[in-house]
Amino acid sequence: MISESQIHFASTAFNCLQRKGSSFFQEFIKINFDKISELEVQIASDESSFRGYSLERKRMMINTFAVGMLYISTLSEEDKSCIGQASQKQLMLEKKD
Repeated sequence: MISESQIHFASTAFNCLQRKGSSFFQEFIKINFDKISELEVQIASDESSFRGYSLERKRMMINTFAVGMLYISTLSEEDKSCIGQASQKQLMLEKKD
């Protein structure tokens, strides 16, 4: 099962990737399309992680998670640490609300 913190970590990485610009984001997706598709299939097989969401929302979450995790795998340890810290801060802010 995928934890809430893993989802936040991948989502934060996905957002960082998008902030690099449209052309960079599109090129990353194009180059890694097969890997992303494989990850999506693996993630989708874990039914318990995204239970209770609409099909469209589930697809979006799975795609975001796959792209984010793949992007994380390309980063340096320092960049991973920065994303992890940002993700934890966001998670703590959401829990306060």
